[in-house]
Parts: sequence; C-alpha cells; structure tokens
Amino acid sequence: MDFNKNQVISAFLASDASDVSDDGSEGDEYLISFKKSQQAWTILPEILETENLDCSIYRQASNMLNNKLQYDLHQLPEFEYQNLSQTILSMIIIFHFP
Repeated sequence: MDFNKNQVISAFLASDASDVSDDGSEGDEYLISFKKSQQAWTILPEILETENLDCSIYRQASNMLNNKLQYDLHQLPEFEYQNLSQTILSMIIIFHFP
C-alpha cells in the first residue's frame, strides 16, 4: 500500500470524528497499515512540521511516532538516527515554545 501525507491526515481526522463504538472502519485499517509501514518514518515528521493543522492531528501523529520509536526502531537505518533526532528536537522546540 502506498501512503501520502494528505491521506494520512484525512484518516486521522476521520478516526478522530468516528464513534468509538464503530467496529474497524476502512480508515482504521488504513492507519493500522500505515503505522506498520516504512513510509511512516518520513510522513509522520512531515505532518508534525506542517503548520496550522488541528491539534488532534498533531497528537495522533506524535503518538504514532512515539510508538514507532518504541516498537519499530529496527526498521530505521542507523544512518537516519541523527536526522530523526534533529527533527524530533526541532519539533519539541516548536511545540514547547510557540
């Protein structure tokens, strides 16, 4: 499956707006596939660096990136560690000191 930033943002919005009692919508399946993908390593930071999105999107993207760091770090090539750490630090500064 191929993913892009706008589709992921739309899926985040749909999952945030959906009723908790819904049983696995297409958007949920899309997000489950996305969070397991290699592409999430680049798309999630892109979303977090995008200005003027709904706070729920930033929350979902940061939670998903946190989970990827905890459980899927093995997917990321070592040469990308430095780049990702710089991106995360810059996002912390942006969100902590707006």
